[in-house]
Amino acid sequence: MASADFLPITKTEEQNTRVLSILHHVLVCDSSDASCQICARPSAQRIKTMLEHSRCCHFDALRCVACHHLKALCRIHVDACLEHTHCPMVFCEEIKRETREHFERLDKGECVWLPDENLRG
Repeated sequence: MASADFLPITKTEEQNTRVLSILHHVLVCDSSDASCQICARPSAQRIKTMLEHSRCCHFDALRCVACHHLKALCRIHVDACLEHTHCPMVFCEEIKRETREHFERLDKGECVWLPDENLRG
């Protein structure tokens, strides 16, 4: 494949990939002490803080900027996720279910939208 056959990865895509890989690691790592070098990084600590926030946030992703960003990152993961059950990624199964229900309603001829794609008012 020639280099012109594919689009170059942008800096944002690289950043998203890096954040998603750290997020996935934080979710599956069962090291509770400082022995894990990845979990000890400041970026991993920020992700842990975001995860803790998302678990106790009383707002939906449309009204909470932190949850909205986390869910947007998880949507990128969902596009490539091959797990059919028990994916460790936060929001993965929820987003897959919402998307599946969205397309089922479209097939029935109902006019629907996905909640996270709705514009804030």
